[in-house]
Amino acid sequence: MPVIFLVGMRGSGKTTLGRALADKLGWLFADTDEMLCARCGRTVSEIVQEEGWGGFRKREAALLHDVARPYTVVATGGGMILREENRRFMKETGLCCYLQAPADLLARRLRDDPKAAQRPALKAGIETLVGGDPLRAEIVALLRERDGLYQKAAHRRLNVNQPLERVFAALEETAREFVRKCRENERPDEAARVVQ
Repeated sequence: MPVIFLVGMRGSGKTTLGRALADKLGWLFADTDEMLCARCGRTVSEIVQEEGWGGFRKREAALLHDVARPYTVVATGGGMILREENRRFMKETGLCCYLQAPADLLARRLRDDPKAAQRPALKAGIETLVGGDPLRAEIVALLRERDGLYQKAAHRRLNVNQPLERVFAALEETAREFVRKCRENERPDEAARVVQ
């Protein structure tokens, strides 16, 4: 069953690129954060405030299994890779692509995002999502913590610090190769390994 997971930090372009890829392939698109908010009737910040990160991560893991359907592109939340079982599930179920971005690019995108206030702070208070250096410092710290986990989860790493058209072309090429390999080999995990 071909399914494509996009992982990476908040602001790396998972939703934007995922929607575009799903449209191009004629597939379904799922954003785990958006779907979780719709199911709960609350923002991510509200869920975390009421249930803590543990409660949020538990809901997120259950949702990951629900959305992993054939011919679906899944944009995951930035912390989806924190649970080993999520990393393993994505790697064994379909193609997992890590959208890798430098801290400066992520900080700029988050500062420019009008929805930033609806999201929980990366680690400290929500006010760090507005200012300059504290946000970048948090992103650098999170990248140190998460980069290795993103790489463990992913079959393919794509550098998003280049023109969007180039990133999308590389993602589309990777996806189409994965689909071809799935047609030749029934097991998506085997097809994804070949795409690396």
